[in-house]
Amino acid sequence: MRVLVDADDHVDSSGDLAARIEGVVEGSLEPYADRIARVNVRLSQLSRQEAAGDQDMRCRMEALAPGLAQTIAVVHDGLTLTEAIHAAAAKLEQAVRQALTRPGTAASAEPADLGHLRRS
Repeated sequence: MRVLVDADDHVDSSGDLAARIEGVVEGSLEPYADRIARVNVRLSQLSRQEAAGDQDMRCRMEALAPGLAQTIAVVHDGLTLTEAIHAAAAKLEQAVRQALTRPGTAASAEPADLGHLRRS
């Protein structure tokens, strides 16, 4: 699973921040890491018109999983970047779990255990 981090001009997206975000995303999606090809993370600061109260930092995460027709996307607006990132990761984990375990999706099928067919 690759994690790609992007930020608008108002967010300091240093290498340390990108590494921390990768850790948060990888930790949240660990059970599904082999079934997700890529996660795109976009950080932004909301304009005064978009911001609701003090919630002025936004984190959008999109997971691309082979076998699913659509990208799984979540957004969280928070007071701080840390809050937005962690809450978005929690939302993404829940959305990925639901999408990958939904009956009838190609991605919901667990790999078959064919160990009983191996010759000794």
